[in-house]
Amino acid sequence: MFTASLGQLVSKVPGALGAAVVSVDGLALEAVDGIGEPIAAENATVEYASVCRQLLNVGDAMEVGQIREFTVEGPDRVTLIRMLSPKWFVALSVTPGTPPGQGRFQLRVTAPDLAREL
Repeated sequence: MFTASLGQLVSKVPGALGAAVVSVDGLALEAVDGIGEPIAAENATVEYASVCRQLLNVGDAMEVGQIREFTVEGPDRVTLIRMLSPKWFVALSVTPGTPPGQGRFQLRVTAPDLAREL
């Protein structure tokens, strides 16, 4: 269902480690690795669901409006997250040296296609 779109996303971002469509409740619908091959959805970044849910609540509490995207950086990977709807997001993990602008751009371009597939 999402494999083709996710595969195109990771193929356009140098340093991509994988991508997934995940609900804020932690259900991963589909995931691909860094070369666009499907992987088990339960191996995807579902741990980001609780972080996403908390950030959405913070956005509401601070009255900043609907949060569209955010980044989680760690020593081994950078995960770019873009909301597809109030309940679903796409997560793109890249190596720390990857220019974040490239990933953000590709997420912004790919997100409407993924949202239509929901």
